[in-house]
Amino acid sequence: MTDRRIPCERKSCKRTAPADKLPEFTAIICAKCWKLVPQRLRSRQRRLRRLARSKRGRRDDIYRRRCYEADNRNWETMVRYLNNPPKPEGLESFLEETGIGT
Repeated sequence: MTDRRIPCERKSCKRTAPADKLPEFTAIICAKCWKLVPQRLRSRQRRLRRLARSKRGRRDDIYRRRCYEADNRNWETMVRYLNNPPKPEGLESFLEETGIGT
């Protein structure tokens, strides 16, 4: 057994997962951070993974590869969202835009 841990992709999150239980993964999004991802991205991730796993056969290799590529792009979008969430509309953002707030 190894003591290696897989960190959550969100920079401010300190959660990790055991590497020996998830050997095929190099990165994770923990359950708490997963809830912060918009529903449309989560649904798309599940759909792409399901499609990629469902295709079998020689002709479907290209389709499966495209599904995995789309899955990777969607994963990167989710990680970008977690690390740079959109700022909410409100007084703080207004003050920041006008230069009054710091």
